[in-house]
Amino acid sequence: MHIAKVVNIFVGFCLIATCWANNNLHTKYKWRVIDFKYETAEKRQQAIESGAFIQTNVIPVGMDVHENRLFVSFPRLKSGVPASLAVINLDEPAENDAPLLKPYPSWQSHQTTNPNDVLDIVSPFHIKVDRCNHLWIIDTGIDDMLNATKMKRVAPARVTVINLRDDNILQRYELPHTTLDGSIFSNIVVDDNDCDNIFAYIADAATPPTLTVYSFKEKASWQVKHNFFHFDPLAGNFSLLGTKFQTNDGLYGLALTEQKENGYPDLFFHALTSRNEFNVSTKILRDKNIFENDKLKTEHYKDFKIIGSRKTNEQAGAAVYDPKEKVIFYTLPNNNEIACWRTTKNYSVSNVFTSPVEMVYPISVTIDTNHQLWILSNNMQDFIYAKLDVHKINFYIHMTSVSEAIKNTPCELNFVEKVFNKFSDNGSNGTKPIAILTLIASVLVLFKQIF
Repeated sequence: MHIAKVVNIFVGFCLIATCWANNNLHTKYKWRVIDFKYETAEKRQQAIESGAFIQTNVIPVGMDVHENRLFVSFPRLKSGVPASLAVINLDEPAENDAPLLKPYPSWQSHQTTNPNDVLDIVSPFHIKVDRCNHLWIIDTGIDDMLNATKMKRVAPARVTVINLRDDNILQRYELPHTTLDGSIFSNIVVDDNDCDNIFAYIADAATPPTLTVYSFKEKASWQVKHNFFHFDPLAGNFSLLGTKFQTNDGLYGLALTEQKENGYPDLFFHALTSRNEFNVSTKILRDKNIFENDKLKTEHYKDFKIIGSRKTNEQAGAAVYDPKEKVIFYTLPNNNEIACWRTTKNYSVSNVFTSPVEMVYPISVTIDTNHQLWILSNNMQDFIYAKLDVHKINFYIHMTSVSEAIKNTPCELNFVEKVFNKFSDNGSNGTKPIAILTLIASVLVLFKQIF
């Protein structure tokens, strides 16, 4: 009787962290519609009257954080987007939880009076801040993208890197092999372990999907093609709060790990229209000789590996990896959900947050240097297939610490795992027995409390 009681209590003590998610997000900002900081009220009114600013045509898609600033992107999916990148000062006291957005780096970067001038920033989807104080922008260069008859290329597709210490453009690179109807640069991750030798990995969800590798040092890029980048035709059905649609988007979600034993990070990736997760070492991706000489099909295709599959309706969009916890967070738009997977365990994603109100179509997720998790949801299904309801909140930005996000989920290490994880890497110097003794001592304490 006593033994059974001890076993039940101990097992519960060790595994309780795998039972319930906290759902403890803090809503940082929320908007019915987006508004910008115009220089004067008159200029704002002029923009509205001219059609340069149509509030219901502006939707936030990407975001990232650098120190006390939150950057948000607004791709020009429809007409009437006056600025496609903006910033919020996190230190400034806000009058409400729907602050005005300040165009970044300036209004002049997004507008021009001369039709022959090229805008500094046209239409970025996702953006990325690196540890070297750079903001990376993947600019499609296309205006009014959702309008098949009026869509136009304003500028070449390009990578723009901004120095966040002075807010000046540090580097700009035009991406080759892009057409008006083609590339959809859906995401970007940056390998910033060496600030003198940074690499960016850029997902293109178009057909055929590709991964572009860009060398900051060499100012050069090369394309990677692989069957794992393609969409799964059996995963194309989406249904969000009554809106049903099909999509065939390919490579979308990217998550970059810390450096592995070979000195290179791994890249986890998946298509939006898929339930499969894959990975590859960036050692392979960095070797442009493999792809320029078409060695992938014959020598290196097996270096791309399938990790596992998610359940029905668990198609994943954006993703981000936390090196401290070794956890990947996913947006699952079909379920209005954020999920996680601890990469040291077998592949299975677990719910972190879900809401049919405040998490409708989560589209962007990032982690700042303070290990704060940031999530953007934007009701994309209404924006594309219906119309935004201006009487309700459409856009949410949530945040919480990574540790709180995974608390009471399978992504959190339970007691036994924490003890062994703490010492497992040092078993050769005699500390592994200490871990075992620590575990035994904890069991004895538990016995003492019970009896």
